[in-house]
Amino acid sequence: MEVIKSNKGGSKLCYQGYMYTKHTTRKTVQWWKCVKRSSTACKGSITTSLQNENPTPGQPHNHDPSDISIKYTKSRYAMKEQAALTRDKPSQIFAQVVSTCEDDVQAMMPREENCKRTMRYQRPAPPVPQSFADVTLPAEFTITTNNQQFLLYDNGQNAENRMLSYGDISCAYLHLKCTRPNSDLDNLNL
Repeated sequence: MEVIKSNKGGSKLCYQGYMYTKHTTRKTVQWWKCVKRSSTACKGSITTSLQNENPTPGQPHNHDPSDISIKYTKSRYAMKEQAALTRDKPSQIFAQVVSTCEDDVQAMMPREENCKRTMRYQRPAPPVPQSFADVTLPAEFTITTNNQQFLLYDNGQNAENRMLSYGDISCAYLHLKCTRPNSDLDNLNL
């Protein structure tokens, strides 16, 4: 018996080839209903203690147990969890998880593009800074994809008037060679 998270953040119980979602919690027991109750009108149910122990079957299922669907659900959950906790690319996560799955589970997987989109949705949005001093720059935003320096100047988070200068270092050399440097400030009408 194992409890995993459902798509909506609830609990999903896996037991003897069947999956259940939590239906009701009482003083000493929890009632679980089969996840296929809407798709196949399955009335299968089970009760457990509040600590998810001592499972007692209720109504019988109208379908056969499927360990493959449980493994599939665990694989999809593993992808989502890894996407939320790491900065790995969704394609890398997908390849890593699928390579460890059995052939039957791989056959159930949706298209790679759909899995990658789902993983991108799992990534937490960074908090919105309240002031410019709160802006922290991760290393990935200071270099280009070719590992060239992109952040040319940063006078620091504690500066009264913070200034960031981005650009390509080769363009900075060209700018130094100019006899009359141009900037956006030249076009201001003060």
